[in-house]
Amino acid sequence: MTISAIRKCMLLSVLGVLLLATNIYVPSRINYPHSYKNESNVIGEYQYYNIKAFFGGTCTYKELDASGRVIRENIPAQGIDTTAKFVDQVFFGQIRIDLFSDYLGLALILISCLWLSRYCKAFGFTAFFASLSSVLKCALGLLPFFFNGIILCNMALGVGISFLIASIITTFFLFKGYIVMIPDASCRDERLWLNTGWFISFVLMILVLFLRWLDLSALMTIFNGFLIIDVLFLGYFLKRVDIFVLKYCQKKDQTNIPKSVDTNETDN
Repeated sequence: MTISAIRKCMLLSVLGVLLLATNIYVPSRINYPHSYKNESNVIGEYQYYNIKAFFGGTCTYKELDASGRVIRENIPAQGIDTTAKFVDQVFFGQIRIDLFSDYLGLALILISCLWLSRYCKAFGFTAFFASLSSVLKCALGLLPFFFNGIILCNMALGVGISFLIASIITTFFLFKGYIVMIPDASCRDERLWLNTGWFISFVLMILVLFLRWLDLSALMTIFNGFLIIDVLFLGYFLKRVDIFVLKYCQKKDQTNIPKSVDTNETDN
């Protein structure tokens, strides 16, 4: 392992996490094969939050008076300015494309971990959970083609949270692997900051998903920006310890070299 190879692995790791942390969706102008089936016995907000968060849905509202009687129905969001409004009908949006693909981010993490897994078993766990995250992300995107209504909402919420958990575990083992590879006393501060930075990213990833689910776009964008800054912060501290990671790998390589047979030894 060379210093350039170590730096490439670190770069791929940070880019991968950065892609996971950055989610900007654009409509593809391709519609889902069917309309969303609204469930009358489940509150519209729950259905809207799930469809909006995971599939880019839209909705109309109904307006109530003080006594709770419906005054108007099927009102567009921009057509109602009162607080006494509730979700009426939920609709699928167009199929969205993530400009910063999670699949690409997970692939970059997987490639870097395959290079480093022989030096630290934590990278092997990272590769496993990165693969699992890709499967869950794919399953989430395919759900609307096979399910609808409240079943779709419940499954999307379950798979979406599972994907988040798998992604967090992926980043945990990723940075744990790098921390294990810098046991030197001179890297004490870097180990502390890498642990702290990962914990901040863990909290922010949960918060960003929660804000997206509640359709609080402005707050979600702010905290997503903090998450991106935190990932860059982690990349900076990884760059500071690349030499120590190289020394760790070289030491492992020397340990794994089989002892040569002494050809000068004479037979009895």
